[in-house]
Amino acid sequence: MDIMSRIITSFSLIVLSVLPALSEIKKPVEPVVKDVFIINGSEDHKFRVEVVFGNGEIKRGNILLPDKKIIFQRVNRKDGNRTERISAIKSVKFLKWMKKNIKDNIFLFSPVSSIIILKNNSKIYYNKNIKIFNRIDFYTDGNKKRKYKIYSIFYDYWYNNRWEISKSRNINYPETNPNDRSVVEIKFLQRNTLFKNFLQTFE
Repeated sequence: MDIMSRIITSFSLIVLSVLPALSEIKKPVEPVVKDVFIINGSEDHKFRVEVVFGNGEIKRGNILLPDKKIIFQRVNRKDGNRTERISAIKSVKFLKWMKKNIKDNIFLFSPVSSIIILKNNSKIYYNKNIKIFNRIDFYTDGNKKRKYKIYSIFYDYWYNNRWEISKSRNINYPETNPNDRSVVEIKFLQRNTLFKNFLQTFE
C-alpha cells in the first residue's frame, strides 16, 4: 500500500471513530432568560395601585403579585372558603398587626386584621394574615423608574422597656401603629394599558 492510500485509510478510520461522538453533540440552543415580570405567563398578576405608608406618604405605581386571587379562610369551615379575584378589589387596608418574638426581643409584626373593599362596594373584614401582601414588588412612576420591595410587615426591638423604632413604652403600641415605611393601605386603580411598555424599561 502506497503512502497516499495509507493516509486516506487512516483518515477514514478517524472519521468513523468520531462519528458516534458527533451524533451526541446537540445543536447549540440560544439561552433563554426567564422574564421576571411574568408569572405563569399571565398579565393578570400585575396591578396599578396607590400605596399608603405608615407615615402618610402616598406612592403610585405598579405591583406584581404571585397570584390573581385571594382565598379567605372562614372561621366556620362548613361554609367553605371565599375566593375573590384581585381585579375585583378596590382597596385593602390593614388595621392591626400581631407581634412574634423572632429572637432576643426582636419582634416581627404581621398584619392580621384588614378591611377589603370590593369594586361593588361590599366589604370583607378579615382577621388573618394575607400572605401575598407581606412583601410586594413595586415599580415606581415618574422619569426615574425604580423597582424595589415594599412591605406590610415590619420589625422592632424591645429594649429597656421601650421600642427602638417607635420609641413607645407601650408593649402593644406597634400592633396598631406600624412604622413609617410599612404599607398600611393598597388602592387598586384602573389598569394602565401602557404597563407592558413600562416594564420593558427595566429590561
